[in-house]
Amino acid sequence: MIVDQLCYGVSGGAAGAAQRIHAGLLAAGVDSRYWHSPKLSRSEMPETQPLVWPSNTDARPLNRAFDRLSRTASLTWAKRRHRPGPSPTREYFSSGRLRHATPFPTSQLTGDVLMIHWVGKLFDYPTFFQSLPKQRPIVWVLHDMNPFTGGCHFSAGCDRFERGCGSCPQLDHAHASDPSARTMAMKTELYRELDLHVVSVSHWMSEQAKRSMPMRNAASHHVIPLGIDIQAFAPIEKSQAKAALGLRSDRKVIAFGADVATNRRKGFHCLMEAWPRLDPNQVQGIMFGGGDAPQLPSNVASIRHFGYIRDALQKQLFYSAADMFVMPSLEDNLPQTGLEASACGTPVVAFDAGGIPDYVRHHNTGLLAPTGDSEALAVQIKWMLDHPEQRLAMGVKAREMMQQEFTGPLETSRYQALLQQVVRGASAAGKRVA
Repeated sequence: MIVDQLCYGVSGGAAGAAQRIHAGLLAAGVDSRYWHSPKLSRSEMPETQPLVWPSNTDARPLNRAFDRLSRTASLTWAKRRHRPGPSPTREYFSSGRLRHATPFPTSQLTGDVLMIHWVGKLFDYPTFFQSLPKQRPIVWVLHDMNPFTGGCHFSAGCDRFERGCGSCPQLDHAHASDPSARTMAMKTELYRELDLHVVSVSHWMSEQAKRSMPMRNAASHHVIPLGIDIQAFAPIEKSQAKAALGLRSDRKVIAFGADVATNRRKGFHCLMEAWPRLDPNQVQGIMFGGGDAPQLPSNVASIRHFGYIRDALQKQLFYSAADMFVMPSLEDNLPQTGLEASACGTPVVAFDAGGIPDYVRHHNTGLLAPTGDSEALAVQIKWMLDHPEQRLAMGVKAREMMQQEFTGPLETSRYQALLQQVVRGASAAGKRVA
């Protein structure tokens, strides 16, 4: 079986998850190939290479130039009209259209099944899907909501993706036939002819996809959680980890991490609202990722910023040194930071949002607070501080949960079984048509 995996990038959360799936399948003997944007250099991982988009040989050069010019004008107008610039509350928004055509590269994607990951800027939806071989089954792994929305990657509670989008709250100058409505209509029409199998990494995401206009009629829906390397993320004795990071041994360590801490969806502002309620003589904070360390008054516990952590051992030390990991996401799929902390035996305090309850199980592997309630978050953090025996027990249970439910080999075996099922089904359907 040959599997072609498509993902825009070779780094970042979704790309990292996609490459772990790719590496797991390779190790299991599956011929997996990882394809990424031609704008990026080849990854160090095996069988990763950039896609090369074929030119439209049926069109005359003048027609191709006119097509590109009209695409550019349309996309530029829509972007300037509806998305004039970034803001603290605005996330990435992608319409599935590019400035150039991307016909299906039949000379490269020769596999039995196509696995699609995060492809927000990888290909132009109409020219790609309309030229895709009709018998080619697709397994689409949802890392965010964009594949079934009118452009947003997380909807912030909006449910318009269930009935066609339009009047999008994430666009300026929104109206019934705005770009979100046009994108939704395009996706719904394109997906209708696909042999589409949808994989969500959380139960929450699966429920959203099943309700969406574009994906509700997919051939099948599945939940396959992310797999973590539980050897790379294994507990290190806390006093040893704290000493290695230069942290005080007489303080409890509260940790936070996100690729971009300033992303409002990650809820760092909620943690900062809760932070002054904590005793500065009892706690110290640590964080990693993008953004700057917050400027805090002297009567509030300090927070040390480690920046981006690339080294595996440093990240393992970071999670192990923490007495708890706080994950105040307002909306999320299955955040890897919480999985990694759990694997290191550190309980998680989080909001009851998105797919987080799949592994943050209240009073078992961590604690949950109502989404967006900073005061309730502070209460749960203080409860964890005041109950050391229960906190340690939750850390042990979190590690056991990861060993039983969220390992790389388990994730690989689940994908192997699904891929075999999908390929057999496509084969049988092909014979029936013949």
